[in-house]
Amino acid sequence: MLNIIIFIVGILGGVLVSYGAWLIMPAYGLITAGIICITWSYIASKFIANSRSLDDKEGS
Repeated sequence: MLNIIIFIVGILGGVLVSYGAWLIMPAYGLITAGIICITWSYIASKFIANSRSLDDKEGS
């Protein structure tokens, strides 16, 4: 349950930051949203890679 709440708060935070930048200038909002998506993808892929390497070590 806590993981879901953390995920939703993270998504909501990204949306609010992008919207706030959009209010200043629409291009800023799109750039901010793109940076948030790229960062999220990087963090998620690192997490998956680390969890797989831990599974491999435990299986040995």
